[in-house]
Amino acid sequence: MKDIKDLKDFSVINIFNDNECLEIIKSIDKNSDKLEVSDSYGGIEISAYEMHISKLDNNVFKLINKKIEKLTSLSLIQGFIIKYNNDLLPYMPAHYDFSTLSVVINLNTNFSGGGTHFPLLNHTHKVQDYNNGDALIFKADKLSSIHEALHVTNGTRYVINLKFDKKRNLFSFIWTLIKLKISFYYYNNKK
Repeated sequence: MKDIKDLKDFSVINIFNDNECLEIIKSIDKNSDKLEVSDSYGGIEISAYEMHISKLDNNVFKLINKKIEKLTSLSLIQGFIIKYNNDLLPYMPAHYDFSTLSVVINLNTNFSGGGTHFPLLNHTHKVQDYNNGDALIFKADKLSSIHEALHVTNGTRYVINLKFDKKRNLFSFIWTLIKLKISFYYYNNKK
């Protein structure tokens, strides 16, 4: 498989088949007491019901890791599950991932609403246009990568979110912060 860091800025590839998605969803639901709103994966204000992939059943965790290892030579800095629905939190506000590459793996499509919206690009990735196990891959270190998870209006959306990074020096970290500030200024003044 080609290293996903070499794909176009926005790409969709399949990572899990239907049976694997069902197995992962069963493990999420079985371990749903471990889902929490926290600042573990960003700020509390952009949190949803989340848990680290290591909190899933061991065989499911191994399955996910086996697939992740084949994706890229970049380092995995975060790997977590998100569960969206009206009983929990149905969306996530606009944010920036602070990573080189982000991967949003949609485990199901049998819900209404949802999707990933890039406001600076006026582009929406609608999950229902793809298959279970398909992943949206995007270069997360670009100004235009601010994105939000749209409101799930009916049913439950299950997502695996992965963030990959390369080693960064102090200059690149400061430049990322400057780009973020410019992006949020632009986004907030565009409304």
